[in-house]
Amino acid sequence: MVGFVAVHIGAGCHSKAYENTYKRLCRRACEEAMKLICQGARAIEAVEKAVQLLERNKHTNAGYGSNLTLNGEVECDASIMDGFSGRLAAVGALKKIRHPISVAKALVDSQEKFLSLNRTQPIILVGEGARSWAIENGIAEVDPETLISARSRISWEKWKKELELTKTLDIDSVSDTVGVIALDKDGILAAGSSSGGIAMKYPGRLGLAAIPLAGTWVQMNENGTGVAVVCSGSGEQIIATGLAKKCCERILMGEDLLKSVDNCIKKDFLSSQTIRGHTPFAGLVVVKVESLQNTYTIDFLFAHCTPSMGVGYMFSNDTKSKAEISENERSPNSFVYSGNSRSFV
Repeated sequence: MVGFVAVHIGAGCHSKAYENTYKRLCRRACEEAMKLICQGARAIEAVEKAVQLLERNKHTNAGYGSNLTLNGEVECDASIMDGFSGRLAAVGALKKIRHPISVAKALVDSQEKFLSLNRTQPIILVGEGARSWAIENGIAEVDPETLISARSRISWEKWKKELELTKTLDIDSVSDTVGVIALDKDGILAAGSSSGGIAMKYPGRLGLAAIPLAGTWVQMNENGTGVAVVCSGSGEQIIATGLAKKCCERILMGEDLLKSVDNCIKKDFLSSQTIRGHTPFAGLVVVKVESLQNTYTIDFLFAHCTPSMGVGYMFSNDTKSKAEISENERSPNSFVYSGNSRSFV
């Protein structure tokens, strides 16, 4: 049976002290998603499950334990996309919801029907509107204090004091987004991202996880070829360059995965007027699937110019998942690449 899951816990700078914890988390997310796929679940359901697991963990910047805003609150972004239908949805600056990814998934599900007066369902909701919609559609709100971890509160108090003293604060490296890509037994791809955004962000700020074309994208052709991309890093840089969608488009136009991704990074990202004069800060995970005469070929690749990136993956015929904290000694001057490939008959 064909199936694949890839997970990342952000492109940034991961503490050596938590390296084993990060890897265990990546492996667990992969294995939970793969368990669903092997039971016949759709790729988008597996993505939601894996992202939920990451959102519950205090060591990720998503859901519980997220970075706090200037006001000391949790505001989350999330997006999800289904490759079969092309449906996508996102939420941004969402408060008081434990699993932002589930609100995005519910928005995707709602697109199967029209509203009264033949109105179309929304695909992106933000702030109070997103929270109200979630509650109206059966997703419970929680006490906002229960989303704040001790670690996040301590960091916020430290940065708040520094900001009061210096009026400036360099916290760009604290911007981890989590992302998941899944391929189900029918050869369908789905992808999702979730993030609490950068630390000390201005309330209402939207990051790449709230903008599908930038942080999350899936594209599938009628010939059975599909590509999914999830990104992490500087939200402003990735949003301005529309990195996820542009990467998918280049891969589908080219033959070689590595060359296509490298061209995207160099031509669409690093050469962008948005990036020129600034330090690039980005990572991405890519999955490509090709179907030919009952044979599926899965190509998996990730790249980052950040000091580190936490990644895990699992093929359906693996007995256990793999995970690593990839390091880039040349950061931020160049990207490092890694990946794997496998065929299923």
